[in-house]
Amino acid sequence: MILDPTGTTLLAVSDAGTRLRATIDYDGHQIKGLSNPTVGPLLGKGGKPLLDDSERDSEGMTLIEGTPTKDTAYVSFERHHRIDRYPFDAERFGPPTASVPLPAETKRMSRNSGLEAITLMHVGPLKGTLIAFAESLTDTNGNLQGWLIGGLIRVQLT
Repeated sequence: MILDPTGTTLLAVSDAGTRLRATIDYDGHQIKGLSNPTVGPLLGKGGKPLLDDSERDSEGMTLIEGTPTKDTAYVSFERHHRIDRYPFDAERFGPPTASVPLPAETKRMSRNSGLEAITLMHVGPLKGTLIAFAESLTDTNGNLQGWLIGGLIRVQLT
């Protein structure tokens, strides 16, 4: 889920390949509900909704640039493990324009335990680096596996 700096607009993806954008309504400092919701599918490479479970199992999302209303995000998927670059606006989410090359170690992730959480560093010495964590892949000491991907992110067109 992504919130705008005012905390009033959210953008979220589900593990069923669906996106939600809505306005968060407040009563003082308490959330009272959502308004102006728009729900729609994540689009695949061909511009059609992702329908197959192995393709649409989106898990994490991070904004590359823009706002929750318009621009570009990275979305991580499990089953068919990948991180895709998605342009979006009020009407559409995708199709993806590129995929981020994943570290070789991600091949050890099981089918339904992929990249559960991702974020993009926007400031500091790691600016431009994606941070990704696996759902349940651990090292020999039982530590959850994560990766720093890129620096200046290189993507391959798909």
